[in-house]
Amino acid sequence: MNEAGDLDMLPAVQRRSREMAERLLNAGERVFSERGFRGAKLSDIAEAAECSVGAVYSRFKDKEALFLAILKRFTAQSRQQVATFFSAAATEAVPTGEILRNFAIGTGHTFRRHHGLFRAIVEHGLDDAVSAAAIVRLREENEAELVRFLGTRLPQAGPALAFRVRVALQMLNGYLFLGLLNRQAPVPIADERGLDEIAGALIATLGIPRDDIDVG
Repeated sequence: MNEAGDLDMLPAVQRRSREMAERLLNAGERVFSERGFRGAKLSDIAEAAECSVGAVYSRFKDKEALFLAILKRFTAQSRQQVATFFSAAATEAVPTGEILRNFAIGTGHTFRRHHGLFRAIVEHGLDDAVSAAAIVRLREENEAELVRFLGTRLPQAGPALAFRVRVALQMLNGYLFLGLLNRQAPVPIADERGLDEIAGALIATLGIPRDDIDVG
């Protein structure tokens, strides 16, 4: 084989490897979402990815490693989405309350879309310190993004702002996780009215001035 052929082969191999890894991550997320961490098997994930169990083991040493890779991908995507949202919002002439309402409702919609994965994360995170730490780190980074954004909008808030942000996000996430994990929750997260009310409570907790809230 000539030198050009040799050079062409490595990228192709790497591309196929990346594509297979992505297929496994996507298949793994579906299976974990449907069956939870304990109920999912690597053989089920291999079948969903249309590959052999050996192909799974060639990339992930066990179910734990695959789940952690899925969790890392999810937290990276979530982190980027939140950072992009507040970065764009910082330059918009939109009332702060409206931006926060969109953030809270958007977070609720994310929970809905990934409800099975969130349940698996909670199930496994109770037993696994690495998974739990990844979620805690994401929460802390989202808090920091919100504090940075509000710091530009509410310069008079002072050092109490960080604490209020922590309380507000704990309230929002607590409401969403309760609705996610308890099918008999008084207000399911599928109820848009509930999301709108919790968004209003978040805005009030953060002390947004009435003249910076869109009441239209």
